[in-house]
Amino acid sequence: MKYFPKTRNCIKSILTYCPDLSNAELSSAVCETQERPYVKLSGTMIKAVRKELGIKTNTPTVLMFVYGSLLKGLGNHRLLQRIDADFIAEDSISAKLYTQHWGWPFIKLNNNGSTVKGEVYSVLKSRVKEVDGLEGYRESNPENSLFIRHKIITNNNREVFIYEGGNHLLPSNSTSVEHGDWKKALNERNKSY
Repeated sequence: MKYFPKTRNCIKSILTYCPDLSNAELSSAVCETQERPYVKLSGTMIKAVRKELGIKTNTPTVLMFVYGSLLKGLGNHRLLQRIDADFIAEDSISAKLYTQHWGWPFIKLNNNGSTVKGEVYSVLKSRVKEVDGLEGYRESNPENSLFIRHKIITNNNREVFIYEGGNHLLPSNSTSVEHGDWKKALNERNKSY
């Protein structure tokens, strides 16, 4: 596995001559150059090399706040990995966290002082529809969507997309997660069983 430490230099070399390659195309080129099976390269590493070389991407991105199954280490996080989302920071929003049957975390936006903890990711604007699909959001019919996508400001002043539980997810039929931290709630629940 001697080629892994040289991957950053290989990325740099390829981007010097072909700065407009997508992350997927760059991954293929690096693996081909290093004569190894295809692996998806870290978007964070590619972004750092682009920045180091002064290469600006013209691909529009948005910030997305996730608080449930899309969090690092949880089941649906692989979707964020597949769409090359870049982790930005941990953050929080003013909302109340609920769950239905411990499989459906959802939030309701509020002004009553409740806070929900989560993570912020940079997502290509063209890939947001893939997250919409997971969340059951239909732009053409938001009132009948499982989750509704909104743009809000986080507690650290970032403008983000979030998915709020739609009309079918009601707090009255759900369990409130008082501390607003889904990972912590899952750990507490697992310890109690």
